[in-house]
Amino acid sequence: MNTTTLSAFAVALALGALGCMDFEPPAGRLACTTAADCPSGWTCAADARCYPAGDPTDAGADGGGLEDGGQDDAGSDAGVCDDPCGLVPQCGCPAGRACYPDNGLTTVSCQPAGTVGEGEVCGGPVNSCAPGLLCARYTDTFLCIRVCSEDGDCAGGDGSLCARELSGGFDACTFSCDLVDQDCAEGFRCEPGRVPPSTEQNATDCIQQVGSPTGGFGDACSSTTQDCAPGYSCANGQCLPYCRLGEACPGGNPCAELSPLVRIGEQEFGVCPPTT
Repeated sequence: MNTTTLSAFAVALALGALGCMDFEPPAGRLACTTAADCPSGWTCAADARCYPAGDPTDAGADGGGLEDGGQDDAGSDAGVCDDPCGLVPQCGCPAGRACYPDNGLTTVSCQPAGTVGEGEVCGGPVNSCAPGLLCARYTDTFLCIRVCSEDGDCAGGDGSLCARELSGGFDACTFSCDLVDQDCAEGFRCEPGRVPPSTEQNATDCIQQVGSPTGGFGDACSSTTQDCAPGYSCANGQCLPYCRLGEACPGGNPCAELSPLVRIGEQEFGVCPPTT
């Protein structure tokens, strides 16, 4: 693979300079043998799962709430549906209705099933989305996002992981998107994110854009990627376009590897180095 390292740039191309997101994994989702396997400030509990320090767990025993040993309990355990219904997988509701969080986001109930699809704009009521989804607020809009308890629940494609924590103890999938193609909905930009304790930024998500940034290749930017147009990262005060390792950049330079490595699925991403 024809790659290069950004030398002086590589030092600054850490998470902060990239404007990347740090996703805190849902409590109890990461397996561990010691605390070193868990994110900073977390502990390895008796059930060999990572939890925030001081967070009480029941080591997997069903407590009847929304969390079960730190894992999403708004679903079914060993084929038995929770009362009154389950979010992941959907269970316990009659035809035409589905399980959704109530307004307080601390309990669930069977409500009329919505029809809006994943990633589509929804009207605000949590049950306007299709079963298995909920309507979540962004800065100035609402989108349907998928509820999950583990990465396997997220079928949106590479980069879509169960890495978003919502109020009420619910977890949701990030959106799969392409850093180069920028295939998010209008007004959103695709950015990479890191899921501790991994040293790789292995998730993507569609982030609502602030304003209408136009910063292009080599244009000056502050420490935030939001100064640059979608598809560009702010590195060492310049907007640099994302690229796929092994592909050429404008001017013939090879795509430069990032530190830490950005791998989405099987594809590694970098940025195009300055041409001067």
